Amino acid sequence: MRREGICKRISLCFWGVAKHIIPPSKILNLGNGGDTYDIMVTDNQGWALNPSTFSVSLAPCCTDTTLSITASVPPGALAGTVDEIKLKAISQADPAVKDSNWVTVTVIDTLPPAPITDLSARTATSSSVILSWTSPGDDGNEGTASVYAIRYSLEQVGADTNSWWNAASIVSGGPSPSPPGGRDSCEVSGLSPSTVYYFLIRTADESPNWSGFSNVACETTYAVGIEGKGELNELPGSFKLFQNYPNPFNPITEIRYLLPYVSHVKIEIYNLLGRRIITLVDEYQEAGSRVVRWDGRDGGGNRVESGVYFYRVEAGGYKTTKKMVLLR
Repeated sequence: MRREGICKRISLCFWGVAKHIIPPSKILNLGNGGDTYDIMVTDNQGWALNPSTFSVSLAPCCTDTTLSITASVPPGALAGTVDEIKLKAISQADPAVKDSNWVTVTVIDTLPPAPITDLSARTATSSSVILSWTSPGDDGNEGTASVYAIRYSLEQVGADTNSWWNAASIVSGGPSPSPPGGRDSCEVSGLSPSTVYYFLIRTADESPNWSGFSNVACETTYAVGIEGKGELNELPGSFKLFQNYPNPFNPITEIRYLLPYVSHVKIEIYNLLGRRIITLVDEYQEAGSRVVRWDGRDGGGNRVESGVYFYRVEAGGYKTTKKMVLLR
């Protein structure tokens, strides 16, 4: 396209994708009126500039021709990352090249890490719980995040998660985030024995932009001294099922057992009429000590009534049943 006149300036405006970058640039004193110029765009970071080439004509005298460029900043680029972008105007009539000044473009990070969705908890001792999860990214699931915030409470997480978070206890000394897809863990200590705790995690990048809340993890600490029993800490020589604890219970009880070798384990709860209430475990498990918890609910998530129940365990040809009492 051609236009008559002499153009003194060509301005450049930037729009960022996912992260914002800041204007501007000018090509000064292009010269011959009515000429057509190819505008070449280069940068020193290798960012994706689209489009990278323009063919424009001179605008009327003393006005600007504005070019729009989309710069796709690489995922995970840290806030404060700097790129320098330059225009070159190449006359189709005269091969002389006119360069713009270099433009300094700074990344402003607005994307938070993705929320954690697989937070899990297991009891370590009567006073500690080990949390584990898959690390998210810096921008969604890209790049490496900067920090975790971990909190816990005796109170269940209700509809107002922000209020729960603000009132919960803060865990210090958590790990630094791994690259996305890595496994991170943290031992939360100083807890009370035989107590149900609820846990949440949030993740932040360097800006900081904070992720949403993780899924809720719930765990009950051991009773005092139970983790010190040698039979629970050594590889067992034979299968053994322990009496559930506490018993009677409300609302949660633990069923512990020992596996001498890899076995298919099935654990089911029955009522006094012999009707199966729920299947707690139905899978192959490695040898060692194991624990499963029952919260007094049936397979549909409904709370069952107070009364006597039986837990039946089958593992590698071993079958046994024990009785327990739920008191509401």
